[in-house]
Amino acid sequence: MHGLALEWQEADQIRTQKIFVRNNNLYPNIVRLGRQVDCDIVFSEYDLKISRRHAEIFFKLQDSNFYLRKIPQATRSPVIDNKVLYSGEAILKQGCMIMLGQTIINIIRVFSPSEASLICSNIQCPNPNKNRVVNAKYLLSGCPWCGISLAEAETFYPQGFYIRPIDL
Repeated sequence: MHGLALEWQEADQIRTQKIFVRNNNLYPNIVRLGRQVDCDIVFSEYDLKISRRHAEIFFKLQDSNFYLRKIPQATRSPVIDNKVLYSGEAILKQGCMIMLGQTIINIIRVFSPSEASLICSNIQCPNPNKNRVVNAKYLLSGCPWCGISLAEAETFYPQGFYIRPIDL
């Protein structure tokens, strides 16, 4: 599964956040950044130059990359690797630096599906109504029977012994 790890400093604290792509059409792969409580990543009042809703990170399946774009209502544009993003979108790679207001956010890691390690080839669908065991090849596309995301699925062993997939 694709993922992104962010790191930034607020006051005297280093904060980190991992973002993973959920292959579920009910919840689009968009992460909103800002000071508003309805954002996915909420920044404190420490940096008032960050807009309430400042930017979005999203994933494009077509090229398997993460991107950042400015939310139209934002009063200031984000800066990516010292370039102001007035409009459009910018690709996010490991080592990129995003600046929202005066806060610098570093992309410390980009995860690819090949880095996801499964202990077993079968996983159990987390849908409590179905409780089916499926092949791990469906991890990125969802359960073939009910369509639910398998991102939270557990590795299945026939003996009833369960181990969660390795957390990146």
